[in-house]
Amino acid sequence: MVRVSVVLMDGSTVLDNVPLQPGDTVQSLRVQVARALEYQKFKLLSSGGLVLVDTMTIESIGIVDGEQVTVVKVAMLGIFSVALGAFAAVKGDGSVVTWGDANYGGNCDAVQEQLVADVQHVYSTDSAFAAVKP
Repeated sequence: MVRVSVVLMDGSTVLDNVPLQPGDTVQSLRVQVARALEYQKFKLLSSGGLVLVDTMTIESIGIVDGEQVTVVKVAMLGIFSVALGAFAAVKGDGSVVTWGDANYGGNCDAVQEQLVADVQHVYSTDSAFAAVKP
């Protein structure tokens, strides 16, 4: 058995120490998250940036005890990650949100004004993001 914590992108805790068996599917976690959030439309991301699909088993994903799973509650065009623990999502309105390690793009405060609309795509390298606008 492993225990995972589920957090929102701002770091606030949704669920803490959720017990999961290796053969459990992501769907079993999704049900608990949906109940806690009272919200049905979201994606779950592993700490490595993998978008978790309901039919995947906890064992096949490689989730370990103490891992943190992130809930993304916005309509998205895409989620992008760098190898070093930062993530960026293009939301349905064309804005970008980032989270994770600030040293590798997880904090976009310095350019946030440029990312509030019209972003078409985000490209990522091992340690940075680039947003494409028209």
